[in-house]
Amino acid sequence: RNPILIGILQDRIDKKINPELHEFEKIRKFSILSQEFSQEQEELTATLKLRRHFVERRYHKIIESMYA
Repeated sequence: RNPILIGILQDRIDKKINPELHEFEKIRKFSILSQEFSQEQEELTATLKLRRHFVERRYHKIIESMYA
């Protein structure tokens, strides 16, 4: 929710990440979560791979708000 932090991240995305990507890959919107993904919350496997279905279920409202 800190506009300064969001501005810094947006600037880095626009200048360093997006120029290297194809048009369909570019980051247009993003959200900052209040906590990291964890094994305890079943968002990561034992080998620290993301469990997309758990993340999608838990953060459904946040994800949907980025597409509204």
